[in-house]
Amino acid sequence: MKRIIALVLVLCVLVAGALYVVQKDRADQLYMRQMYSRVEPLQQQIDELERQKKALQQEYDKKKRDPGTIQLLVRELSADIFDKVYPIMRTHGVTGILGVSLASRPLRSGNYQMNVEQYNRLLLDGWGSCLIYDGRTFDSYIRDMELYMNNAKLPMPTAIYFPNGYDASLQQTLLDHGISTVIVNALDGHSNTVSEYDPIWITGAMPWNYTGVMSDLDLLAVTEGSNLTFTLSTSDILDKFEAKSFTEMMDKWYELITDVENDPYLAASSKTVTKGSDTTVDPLLVVATYENARSAHKTATQNGYLLDNELQVKLDELNGQIESITAEIQDIYTVIDAEKNKSIVNRFFGN
Repeated sequence: MKRIIALVLVLCVLVAGALYVVQKDRADQLYMRQMYSRVEPLQQQIDELERQKKALQQEYDKKKRDPGTIQLLVRELSADIFDKVYPIMRTHGVTGILGVSLASRPLRSGNYQMNVEQYNRLLLDGWGSCLIYDGRTFDSYIRDMELYMNNAKLPMPTAIYFPNGYDASLQQTLLDHGISTVIVNALDGHSNTVSEYDPIWITGAMPWNYTGVMSDLDLLAVTEGSNLTFTLSTSDILDKFEAKSFTEMMDKWYELITDVENDPYLAASSKTVTKGSDTTVDPLLVVATYENARSAHKTATQNGYLLDNELQVKLDELNGQIESITAEIQDIYTVIDAEKNKSIVNRFFGN
């Protein structure tokens, strides 16, 4: 009988112990769920802060974007430039560059050559000007060009096009004559990426209707800080103007180019109206004079440094919040781990 009573007592103890363990496990599980429920909203806060960081990066990348620029350089001052090319460009709100040489210069009067009045009209409408080097002794060339432009009461260009190669030893001479931009044949391997770290800005030029011009325009539109000149002629077969194809090019790039009057592209909010709608888009390509293009790229570079610093301050603030929340989560996990260890001990040794 005593053995039976003892056995019953042992069974009761075991059952009571088992019930205690079950109740303890339930209590532990409830506690753990409560602790983990504190972690979940904190993790959601971190996820939201990470999303804000990503959105900030995208926002500032867009702000820092340096649109590609192009110039349309007419290599000869024929009357057709004013009569045929200018109306198309004016319709699309873009301007060109007038190439001036002793062989092709605005005259007081003439049937086939652009006259001074037309030349000045284009300058007033926002067109730029550019010297075209004819290959003779440079000192003699630049002296004659300055004399002619002075006598004609026309502004001396600050850009010069070297169709057949540029001699870098001319740099100081060019600077002495107020020339800060050199245009060379892009086929010579010159990079079309703008650099603001040299006294002379050197950029490439291609005939506008060569094979692949559209693909190059596509590439320019997505390459930040790029610049390319497209030369236009009324006689040279490589860049000979044809009204139909030129109009098609203008139509294709309508929403990627913008009028540079008053330099609207220098402002961060520069927009151009999409053809056939009331919506606006940021221009991916800007048709500009050399002076305006270089100024825009320089401004974009300087602005980029400022925006990088501004972005880093905001990211540091968000990272600080993330670190603080992460530390809070870690503290919770430390408590959870301690409770887990305590629970294991209790199972073996009791309270």
